[in-house]
Amino acid sequence: MRTQFFDWLATTDAEVVQLCGADRVVISAPPEVIDQIRNLEYVLDVEPHD
Repeated sequence: MRTQFFDWLATTDAEVVQLCGADRVVISAPPEVIDQIRNLEYVLDVEPHD
């Protein structure tokens, strides 16, 4: 599942800004991507793009 998530993430304008252990990530993303990934259990935090 994680590999599929990162493959999909690579097709968006989002980027991983921090790996927090084996199963948690912090992601910077545009608003439409944030809405899709905000509640995933392995997404620790999502930050809007500057």
